[in-house]
Amino acid sequence: MNTFEDIIGQDEMIGYFKRSMKNESVSHALIIDGERHSGKKFISRIAAVAMQCENEEKKPCGVCRSCKMAEGLSHPDIITLKPKKENARNVLSVDDIREQLNSDIGIKPYYSKNKIYIIPNASGLNVQGQNALLKTLEEPPEYAHIILLADNREDLLPTILSRCVCLTIKPIATEKIRAYLENVGISGKMADIAIAFSRGSIGRAQLLSSDEIFSEILNDTIAILMEADKLPMTKELEFIRKITDNKELVNDYLDILRTWYRDVLVYKATSSEEDLIFINERAAIIKTANFNTYEELNKVVNAIDETKDRLKANGNLSACMGLLLDTMKEKH
Repeated sequence: MNTFEDIIGQDEMIGYFKRSMKNESVSHALIIDGERHSGKKFISRIAAVAMQCENEEKKPCGVCRSCKMAEGLSHPDIITLKPKKENARNVLSVDDIREQLNSDIGIKPYYSKNKIYIIPNASGLNVQGQNALLKTLEEPPEYAHIILLADNREDLLPTILSRCVCLTIKPIATEKIRAYLENVGISGKMADIAIAFSRGSIGRAQLLSSDEIFSEILNDTIAILMEADKLPMTKELEFIRKITDNKELVNDYLDILRTWYRDVLVYKATSSEEDLIFINERAAIIKTANFNTYEELNKVVNAIDETKDRLKANGNLSACMGLLLDTMKEKH
């Protein structure tokens, strides 16, 4: 059974759970906030099992009846909400909230003193779903604890945020991610690439090392970068269309672009290939470094960051990407 010791790099969050469980002061409404694949489900599951554990000394202990039921995914008082209707984003509907939470929460725990609800992808809920959730958050029963998992807490209504304790997953240090990957058999250039695009997440790094979709995104983006100075409009539009068709992955495209220009700047400053992530594309990186000034290259990096900011503010995806590609073409 996984315990808090298996959670890497989140000491502040672990400290909250351990202190509040000891004092019996765990909030009835919690948000675990972090990017996709950052470990929200993993952490919430350990926390839920610990909150139900019958051992007073170590939680979760892994040996009490409650822990055994949780390990077998049969604990009646640990409930993870699931969409009844399949959808691409795996988002709960307003009916799911009403049926699986609001109508159930009034029933007292079957076995434990607590009843814990885990709500995946809470930031994907529409306004109606969030309002349905809010009704329960306003006055939850004493025995109930609701854990919301959010890719971006800013997508949640202010009224929900004000009623929850928010625990944010922190980026993990590169050396800790590398040590973990090596421990599971991932090393060398594969590990370098996974770490470069992990955004400080062990789960994301491990996923990227074997993810076919990410490999496709990587190859498509490199192909654009290799001919950025003479990019035909047809290829530019095709690239933008691919991004809009996979808009939930737009940060992956932007991270690849930013890492490429990071390599260009590293080479320009050091004239060394040793620290390049895109070592197989060294010729194109060297060419870009030699034909552009620091000012021009930094302008592109800033444009990538500005694109992320615009998209967070709900900017038009096609327009933002078109503007970014135009900036890239100017600086090659």
